[in-house]
Formats: sequence, structure tokens, C-alpha cells
Amino acid sequence: MNKLALTKRLSRDCGVNQTGPSTTLNQSGEYLRLVNWIDDAYKSIQILYSTWQFLREEFNFATVIGTASYTPAAAGLTDFAEWVSDDDQDSEDFRLYLTASDERYLVYMPWEMFRVAYMVGTQRTQTGRPSVYTIRPDDTVMFYPIPDQIYTCLGEYYKVPDVMTADTDEPIFPERFHEAILYRAMMSYGAYSQEPDKYSVGDREYRRIIRGLKKSQLPQMSWGEPLA
Repeated sequence: MNKLALTKRLSRDCGVNQTGPSTTLNQSGEYLRLVNWIDDAYKSIQILYSTWQFLREEFNFATVIGTASYTPAAAGLTDFAEWVSDDDQDSEDFRLYLTASDERYLVYMPWEMFRVAYMVGTQRTQTGRPSVYTIRPDDTVMFYPIPDQIYTCLGEYYKVPDVMTADTDEPIFPERFHEAILYRAMMSYGAYSQEPDKYSVGDREYRRIIRGLKKSQLPQMSWGEPLA
């Protein structure tokens, strides 16, 4: 369902108006509240977890000879929230290549370890093909050694929450879960209008659909290495 369809459905299911608004743009009064509740519900679902799969995107950017640090903006990312990178030295999240035939994974090193190991003495200016990367507290990616060629870096990141602006815009998660937005907005309507039955229906159905969304769109749990 697109934004307009969700708003019309909210209007009908909450008993505001059976046809609902003809557009979500430039509304006022009761219709504006309905539109705002749909927007708020959509955002609230997206910020439940920072690791939703539907917020995960790929990136690639070219390094600059002699430059070790790259902000998300320098990597060309305008919707950046956080990098996909486990705090694990065995993780393989970022890759680098000079030509397509020599693509290799980079070793991740936590910032404090990286700083102690490589941000000292002549290590600061060592150049070559990067083999290690870190992520600073400000989300800047740093490589070691400093790139001596124009390499291509690839990986993944999580986006900031999506916003539906046009009537025809649709939520970015699978369609079978779109009604979660409707029922979360219905909870807001029920609380505002002091109609506990509407709030109760919204809460029950929202919880049911969100369970499915979490099963579908959150990273799967994996077993660790045996202790002995």
C-alpha cells in the first residue's frame, strides 16, 4: 500500500470518513492528524532496530592516493546511518580491489587498537595497498597502509529511516507487512480520541505483524564457536 492508501484505510477503519482524503499533501484538521500518524508510525517501525535488512545497502567508492580517512560523505553516501561492520577482527565486511581480478577482504581492527598500532611514528605515513581498516568514533573509515593507488572499496551500510513524501510512495519493507503502519497509527488515533477499543485493536494487530517483520527482516542468529 502506498501512503495515500494507508491514510484512506486509517480514516475508514477509525470511523473518521469512509472515503478518506483524496491526497496526503497540504492537509489540515483531522486529515492532517491521520497523515501525521501514518508518517510517525512508519518512522517508529524503522527505528525499532538499526539492523533491519530493508535499511541495508551496498556502497563502493574510490580511494584517493595518499588519503587514509574517508567520511560517509566522501564515500558519496547521503542517507548514511552506520557502517555494516562487526566489532570482530575476523569479520569480512569491507573489500578492496585495484582490478576486478584482485579483490580481497580487509581485516577490521577496533579504533583503539588501530590507533596504538598504526598512528605512531613512521607508521603514520606508511603507504601501500590497504589491508586493515578501522572505523573511528565519528564514523570515518581509515585504512592502513595509506592507499598508494586508486583502489575501489566495497561494503554495506545502514540507511537513515525512509520518508514517504508523495501519495504514491510506498514503505521500503515487504508489502505483506505494510499494515503494521496502519495499526501503529490506529494506536495513536485511539489514544488521541480516547477510544480504547481502537487502541486495543491496533495494538493487537500491530504486534502480530511486527513479529513477522522481525522474523523476515532482522539478521539471523548464528551459533558461535564451541567453548571446548
